[in-house]
Amino acid sequence: MDNSSISSKQIIYNLIRLKKTLIQNLGHEETYKALIEAICTWEPTNDKNSPSLKELVALSGLSYDRVRNQLQQMYRKLVDMTEEEHFFFTIAEVEYVFYVDTDKNSLSFRLKSLPVVPRVGEQISIPFFSAYLDSYDFYVEYVKHDMEEDRQVVSIILKQGLFNPYWYFRKAQAWEEGEIDYNDLKNLNEYQLKGKLNLKKYSFWRKDSY
Repeated sequence: MDNSSISSKQIIYNLIRLKKTLIQNLGHEETYKALIEAICTWEPTNDKNSPSLKELVALSGLSYDRVRNQLQQMYRKLVDMTEEEHFFFTIAEVEYVFYVDTDKNSLSFRLKSLPVVPRVGEQISIPFFSAYLDSYDFYVEYVKHDMEEDRQVVSIILKQGLFNPYWYFRKAQAWEEGEIDYNDLKNLNEYQLKGKLNLKKYSFWRKDSY
C-alpha cells in the first residue's frame, strides 16, 4: 500500500479511533511504543477530537520527522493487516439514538437494544413523550450507522406525521439539482421547504409570502 499522499492529519484522525487495535497489533514493537502511548493517552477537548502532529511530538518526545514517518508506517501496517484472514475488529456493543423533531419540540433518546431496526419510510408510534412532542406518530426519514472501534451507533431520524414518498424523492431531487442547500435543510421546516420548491399547496410558506 502506498499512503505517501495521505496527510499526517488524516492518519492521526484515523489512528486516534483505533487505540485498542494499535496496542493489540503494534504495541509489542519497541519502535512504535512511545508514539502509541502518546496517541492512547491523548484525550479529546471541547474543540478538538484529534491531536495535532505538534502535540504528538510533545507527548512522545520524538522528533517531528520521526513522528510523521512512524505515523505513515503504522497506518500502512494496519491497512495491510486488514487483508489477513486472522485480523478482525470485534464490535460488541450497539447503541440506538433516536432524534425526534416536530413543529412544537424536539428531543433525542438512546436505547441499548432494539429488536427490529426501523427502515426509511416506516411508521413509528412513540407514546412516551407524546405530550411534550404534541404527537406520537412519526416516520423514519434517515438511518445512519457509525462504526467505532468496539461499538456501533445507529442514529435514527424521525419526522412527525406520515411518510410521503413523493416528497421524499422530490426533496432528494431538489438537493441534487441545487434548488435547496444545507442551510435550507437545517433552518427551514417541511412547510417552508415545500413553499420554497413551489409546491402549490404550500405557497404561503414561501419566504416572500410572509
